[in-house]
Amino acid sequence: MTELSVWLENWRLVAEEAEKTPSEYHSITMTHAGTAYEVLLLSIYDPDIDEAESLLTTSRAFTNAVALYSRRTRDTGVGRIITNKGTPKYVLEQGREALLWGAAIEGVNLDRWMKAARQSHSWRGIERRVKKELKEKQLNLLREKAIENRLSELAEEKSSLEGLLISTKRKIGS
Repeated sequence: MTELSVWLENWRLVAEEAEKTPSEYHSITMTHAGTAYEVLLLSIYDPDIDEAESLLTTSRAFTNAVALYSRRTRDTGVGRIITNKGTPKYVLEQGREALLWGAAIEGVNLDRWMKAARQSHSWRGIERRVKKELKEKQLNLLREKAIENRLSELAEEKSSLEGLLISTKRKIGS
């Protein structure tokens, strides 16, 4: 276990220590009111386990903003893969007790903390906006398909009318 302050001072040293036990998670903790909470987990990247959809961050960018990226991962739960020369090297994830730590900091129990998060106006607004955009996208796709079908029908009708016109001109000319 490593205290967050040590992680922030020299994350690379902590990561090198984690390399000694590549199949294990390395806990990064924060203490509140005498209780240590595991708020972040560091592991060595394993392509068979770790999600390719996680956010990629170069080690240089991570070094330049270690506190920012650590807070984002701790607070949002979005995993982050730290790369070295373009190759995934480490995985930083939200710790198992990050939510408990957040609740403790606020002075509420975890149930109250989670209810407050679910009732957040900003999250509901984002969710509504995403649903609306998806619905609009689906409607636009349906409109596009209908227009394509109508264009196809019109092309067939044009071809048929051109054939009728040619036939009529031949009859008139003969």
